[in-house]
Amino acid sequence: MRTGVPFLRSALCSSLLVITFAGCVREYQEPQAKTYVWVTREKDKTTVSWEAKRGTRYMLMYRDPPSSSWITYPGAEMVIGTGAEVVFEDHSPKAYFRKYRAPALVEVPVD
Repeated sequence: MRTGVPFLRSALCSSLLVITFAGCVREYQEPQAKTYVWVTREKDKTTVSWEAKRGTRYMLMYRDPPSSSWITYPGAEMVIGTGAEVVFEDHSPKAYFRKYRAPALVEVPVD
């Protein structure tokens, strides 16, 4: 059995670590829904489209290989679904090699 100051010091440090890390735990949140994105690549443009659920907010994002950072596509920061297909054209020279996604973020009230 351990006794003395060194034992108390290590027990105190262990307790502080548990308390410190317990505050960092966050609940994992599932995405609103999976969004299937269709990508059509041509010589001078890439077309990205998906079926947007009415009243759901989407954000079109892309990344250029080999980068792992997702970037919001300009003009597609907040796309509100109407129940129809959403279509964006990317005319960048890098568009042919890009990866795209359009996560469903939140549902918004629709009149």
